[in-house]
Amino acid sequence: MSKGIFWYFTHFMSKRIIMITLIMLVIFTILDALYLRVFSKEEFIIHSGLGYGQGYIHLLDFVKLLILNCTPIYFISMVMADDAFNDNARIIRLGNFRRSFKQMQMVHFFVVTVYVLLYASVVAIITCIFSTETSIFSITDILLTNQDFFIGVHDLQILIITSILKICELMMLQIFYLIIYVLSKNTVVSFLSCLGLYSILFFNMSSYMPVGISSIQRLVMLNQTFVPASVVAASILVASYGVGYFIIWKKGCRHVFSH
Repeated sequence: MSKGIFWYFTHFMSKRIIMITLIMLVIFTILDALYLRVFSKEEFIIHSGLGYGQGYIHLLDFVKLLILNCTPIYFISMVMADDAFNDNARIIRLGNFRRSFKQMQMVHFFVVTVYVLLYASVVAIITCIFSTETSIFSITDILLTNQDFFIGVHDLQILIITSILKICELMMLQIFYLIIYVLSKNTVVSFLSCLGLYSILFFNMSSYMPVGISSIQRLVMLNQTFVPASVVAASILVASYGVGYFIIWKKGCRHVFSH
């Protein structure tokens, strides 16, 4: 790994970023638990992965989605906006552009995976601490017309599958961030574009649209049970990421690592 990429990696692994992320996720999850008050293990895991549907406006749920999905993108934006990134970009430009971009994607995948695993771990811990056998919260309140959606799927499987889908979506989101960065050369514009991308969910669009498709509410719209719907969603997200990767690989690699 080149010196520039090594610097890039260590900035994500700073104690400050890790602590801020962990504290935010713990507070966020505890507030969610307090909001539900009494819930079973399965119900809280489902609630943590509900996300956002489409064709309506609910600001609280929407802000929750933005915070969870865009926090790692914000850290990427912070690192790329750092003056030291420009200094190390000169080192990278002396080497292989595409190899450096590939290494950057490996770093982003690691960061996104750690972030999602942290969130899944916090959800699992909070679930074990606060869950109960009785509940005032009902899955059917959320999936009223889709009561068979989770048949044959255990709570741990739900947590694992939704975590994998979240990793896929965040990787798709960061490649979108880089495409906008290639076009604008501005980290603020790129980050705000990621936030704005989710406003598409306010409108009725295709159920197969990749934005927000890792949300359980979106998976229900695919009119399948949980596991097949998750496979379809993962395929859409991987394909979207592949298209974005190809665009930068062919057209924008030099612009990512240049002024």
